Amino acid sequence: MNRTWLMRTCLLPIACRAAPRSPFVPHTVRRLTMSTSNHTRIPFKQAEESREPFDVEFTWNMRQIVNPDWQVPQGANKHPRAVDFDPKAKVTQLKPEDLDAGTNYKLLINGVVPRPIAFVSSQGKNGVRNLAPFSYFAVVGHNPPIISVSINAKGPSTEKDTATNILETKRFVVNIISEPFIEAANYTSIDAPADVSEWTLSGLTPVPNITWGGDQGGPPRVGESAYSLECELYQSVDIKNDENHKTATLILGRIRHYIIKESFLNEDKSIDPGKLLPVSRLGGITYAKLGSGFEAPRPKWEEEKEKDNVKTALQKAKQ
Repeated sequence: MNRTWLMRTCLLPIACRAAPRSPFVPHTVRRLTMSTSNHTRIPFKQAEESREPFDVEFTWNMRQIVNPDWQVPQGANKHPRAVDFDPKAKVTQLKPEDLDAGTNYKLLINGVVPRPIAFVSSQGKNGVRNLAPFSYFAVVGHNPPIISVSINAKGPSTEKDTATNILETKRFVVNIISEPFIEAANYTSIDAPADVSEWTLSGLTPVPNITWGGDQGGPPRVGESAYSLECELYQSVDIKNDENHKTATLILGRIRHYIIKESFLNEDKSIDPGKLLPVSRLGGITYAKLGSGFEAPRPKWEEEKEKDNVKTALQKAKQ
């Protein structure tokens, strides 16, 4: 089985949960604008009532790249919005050290988009289960297959339950969130007490794991998820601020089992994104669904180096 394909096609950058809400981020910053057009805060219910219903009929489709005839060294294409990305456009320069934590948070979650969501199932030594979404999530490597999840602290040097469970037991499951259960997945981001089960509140289905012998050996996966990764802790890193307070825990997990619904797998072991229906995380409380895709072949130097336009571009660079 091709591990690279499994990870590349499932951990799409459109399946994401926003960064965990943290006491380090002021409440006024967490509640980012509901209206991106005028940057005024509109109450959620009011904003929601003004929008079109979710488009369940829109399906994943493939289109051409913006400029199929692009050649070296043309640079930016002729996209109608290309003028906004002019290299000479005015920029704002900000040093993170000059900003408070809330502003850094806002700049990151609104600029680093879309983000995949790690829907993490964990279980404490006492057997209490936890389920929570995190969008500081990425593929690290495929040999061995490693993923990363960063979990913000609840307060100065105070870990969230998910981080504590993983550090104690070395086991966790990452599930990919899809459209058919986005509301339930989002609800698990609630700031409930440690003794309140997000599984119970969400109504999602815990399914015994494969790697550790079922219910008694580790956390369950989310039955509704079409793609789950049963992971063991590979390494953890404490992230500390300038006051030496632990503000996050970076988790590296080695995948021990891929659990994939069979109808989502293509013959080459890639995953059909049109069936997966992954959900992404943007800024504020905004999510996004999968839209159109396009392909861009990776150039090969042995083929490109003999082309006249490549030779000309390299020659001009030497002058």
